[in-house]
Amino acid sequence: MSSEITGQILLPFFNKPVEVELSFDLKGNISIGLKGADGGVLAELTKEDIISMKINSFAFSSRGRRSPLLSGGAFKPLFGGGLDIPEFGVNSLIVEPRP
Repeated sequence: MSSEITGQILLPFFNKPVEVELSFDLKGNISIGLKGADGGVLAELTKEDIISMKINSFAFSSRGRRSPLLSGGAFKPLFGGGLDIPEFGVNSLIVEPRP
């Protein structure tokens, strides 16, 4: 058995509505996700001369002993000595600790 709660909230850092999804089950698994409202960009981050990121979604999940972070959006490398490297999209980049 599991439950899911979805909605929108206004978070101070984002200064715009953010879609939130919270789910949990009887085994103690929990997941919290944030998405840009109506499929929009959640946050834009740039590290000069390295990378520009448009984050569309971000989630944290706790399943047993593992706690992966998930992120999706568009990434554009800014390095390359004058090369114009194209932006590319990522649906779900998962960062997970080693077992």
